Amino acid sequence: MALTIVFVDNDILALLSSGAHANELHVLPLPAILRLLGVITIQTFLYYERFSKDHISQKAVIGFLWLVQMFQVITSLYVYIWIVEHAGEPVLIKWFDTFYQLSMVICSAIVQFFFVLRLYRLSGSIWLPISLVFLTLAQFGERIRMIVFFERLIVST
Repeated sequence: MALTIVFVDNDILALLSSGAHANELHVLPLPAILRLLGVITIQTFLYYERFSKDHISQKAVIGFLWLVQMFQVITSLYVYIWIVEHAGEPVLIKWFDTFYQLSMVICSAIVQFFFVLRLYRLSGSIWLPISLVFLTLAQFGERIRMIVFFERLIVST
């Protein structure tokens, strides 16, 4: 017997308790995804409201990260709908994995560079930030290499 933990709203629980089958609803992840999207949006809004004097480039980076997160949430929902509603059919969303992985790599590198910059400004030392920049670049390059490798592997099969 498998145990499945799902985060749902009370309305969905009421529908399930009234006899509706979970596979008929197709909305189980929607409340959780929308909550996460709301949290990200509120954090971004509060940043712009509270730190209005930050440099424009930092504001642009925060806005870009928010847009990438929006893309990830929307594509995750799209893929869930395809997997649930079109179970057993050939999946026509091969683009998703590549773009999703690329967005994760880009977000990760941006956030790590941001923290390296903060470390440099707070410590005044150059040695630790430089070593972290090299590690971040190595991680970025390796992730891109792996994405290209697996994309070629999938295409060749």
